Parts: sequence; structure tokens; C-alpha cells
Amino acid sequence: MSKNNLKIVWWLIFGLGAWILIGAHQHRFFQQIEQIATMIELPQVETVQQDSSSLWLSRKEIKQKMLASSGYQDFYSVVRSDLISQLTEKKFADFRRIPFSEADGLLTIDGSWKILFSGTTDEIDQLDQLLSEFLSWYSWFFSGDAVLIKNPKISADIEISPSQWEMFQDIFLFKSQKELNSLWYEVISSRHRKNDDEAYRRHNIKTAFAKLGNIRVVNMSWTLSFLWNIDLNNPKVRSYARWHWIFEDKVIPMYAGGVCGASTALYQWILTNKALEVVERKGHSKRYQHLYTSTINWVIVKTPGIDSAVYDDLLDLRIKNIWDYPVIIVMNYDGSFWWTETVFSLWKPKDKGSFSYLRKYVVGDYKCFLRSINNKETPSCYKEILQ
Repeated sequence: MSKNNLKIVWWLIFGLGAWILIGAHQHRFFQQIEQIATMIELPQVETVQQDSSSLWLSRKEIKQKMLASSGYQDFYSVVRSDLISQLTEKKFADFRRIPFSEADGLLTIDGSWKILFSGTTDEIDQLDQLLSEFLSWYSWFFSGDAVLIKNPKISADIEISPSQWEMFQDIFLFKSQKELNSLWYEVISSRHRKNDDEAYRRHNIKTAFAKLGNIRVVNMSWTLSFLWNIDLNNPKVRSYARWHWIFEDKVIPMYAGGVCGASTALYQWILTNKALEVVERKGHSKRYQHLYTSTINWVIVKTPGIDSAVYDDLLDLRIKNIWDYPVIIVMNYDGSFWWTETVFSLWKPKDKGSFSYLRKYVVGDYKCFLRSINNKETPSCYKEILQ
């Protein structure tokens, strides 16, 4: 064998031995490379989420939110909104029921159903307490240093474990217009009525709306009781005007005459909302046409059958959220003559329902009106129909 052939054979034997050696240790080799990459924070190395029930934001997601934010407060709000969305997906059911006082914020809609929130709050909840630990030092990246802003170094993921978030209580669903918009809620039902009632009745409807809250969150699986929330029989708080109620055809002098106008407003508001179930509701024995005619989803409804009577502890209006995320109710009325009572709900578009008038019929002394409400036949019967 020539010298050249001997060299070729030698190199072949060496290459084969090296290939076998590397193959035997390749798993350990790649583990070491990955550990080194993690230590120097290579951007392509991402921590894998271990617990799917945690609230989670990866370093990559945090960096993307930072680069898209105009400042630290904007960045904080975007992170908070993401975690709130995760809470709703995990069926969290303890958002603050009355999140804002009239001084903090007011929700309205314009003619095109665009949602307008005129307010915000700096109040701290348990989510803020945890986020402040994760995010406070990130404010340095918005200090004006162009290098830091362009290339932020994110040291860790954000993880809030189930043992932490399941203990949350009284969390704000949203705290600003930006956070509300991030939830992707839409107006899916509304009710309007020009109020030309007597002064006592206008005052009592206004008071009931205020007790319920201008902005109200109905959490998953929670039942809203009208009477329980309007503080009707609290002897220490005489907020209502004294007038009269009509019960079983009798006129009974007592506080809060006319609050049926507020309960009727709530009932009429849910008629096109499939996510809400009526647990308890009863119509009046007499239908007062001028009191209960209203505009529902921009259609004037005059035909009887969509009012709600309440009385003391005997008759209540109770509504349950049967779906798996919170609904937002908005109630606006300032008590002025000919001012519009407005009630509308924010929800997911897929939950928009329908209602239609079917027919009129007579049962004994009662005139009955039948409607299909979200494909369920619902009758209401009256002894008298008064203008």
C-alpha cells in the first residue's frame, strides 16, 4: 500500500471514531449549549409555561408590549388588560360589582353605539399589588434612553400562580377607556325612555338607578336582585320620596312609589341578551301605557307585556348571568323632566338575542299578550290597559 493510500485510510478511521464519540454525547452537548444560551439571554430561548392554570406573560410578550407602548403607564395598562382577559378565560367570578362611583367615571354610548368612558381610577386592587412587584423597575426603560427603549432586556416571565389569583377579591374589570376597549365588549342591547313622570316618580327612579350603580358588573353565575340592591327598606336611609304603590288593586302609601319604572327598565334591557336568565319577574295587574312604552334597540315598543312589578319583599326582579364571563350594565338617568332614561349592556356579540310580539288572547277577566323572547314564549296578563 502506498503512503497516500495509508493516509486516506487513517483519516477515515479518525473521522469515524470522532463521529461515534460525538453521537454518544450529543444529547449532553446540546443541553450544555442550551444552558449557555439561557445564561446570556439569547432572544430565541423562551421559557416554557409549566402550569396552564397560571396567569402568564412570556419575556417575548412583555418585550413586544414595551416596544408598542408610549410610556410606562401605557405599558402597565396593556399588561394589566392582558391578565384581566386571562382571568375571564379562567372563569374568575369576583370582579368588583360596582366598580366606579359617579365621581370616578361615567359610561355612555353615542348614536352609533360607540362606548364612551369619561373617567379612570387610581385605586389599587390585589392584581395591582402583584403587578407592582413585577413591573415597577421597568419604568427605567421609559426614561428617555434610546438604547434602552429600543433593546429592553427582559429578565423573567410574569407568572401569577393559581394559589395567588384564586384568592383575588374585588378586582377591577377595567380602570380606563383603554382597558375597556381591550376587552372587546360591544353594546348588544339598549333601552331608552323619555321620562315625563311626576316629580316623585322621577326622583325614585333616579335613586334606584344610583343604588344599582351607573356601571354595574354581573359576574359569572351571579344573580342580580333588584330589591336587594336598591336599599328600599333601610330605615336609616330615607333616600326615596314617599308616595304610593298599587298592590292587588289597592293604593298603599309608602316610600319609593314608582320604582317599578326602574325595574321595568332593567327587564326591558335584557330582552335581547341571551346570556341573562330571568329568575323572577311578574308583570303589573294594570298596564299603564304612558309609563312603560319605551325604545328597545332603537325600536319603539308600545304593545303591553314587557314591564316588571316589584313590591316590598313580595315581588322582585332577579336576573342571573348564565354564561362564563362578566356582563356590564350601564344605567343613566339624572331625574330631570323629559331627560332620557338609558340602560344598555356590554357583552360579546354572539350573545345578542331577539324578541318579537306573537299574539293577544283573553283568559277570564285578563287580557294577555304573548311574546317570543330569545325563542322562549313569555306571556303577560292584565286586568286593565290604561293610557
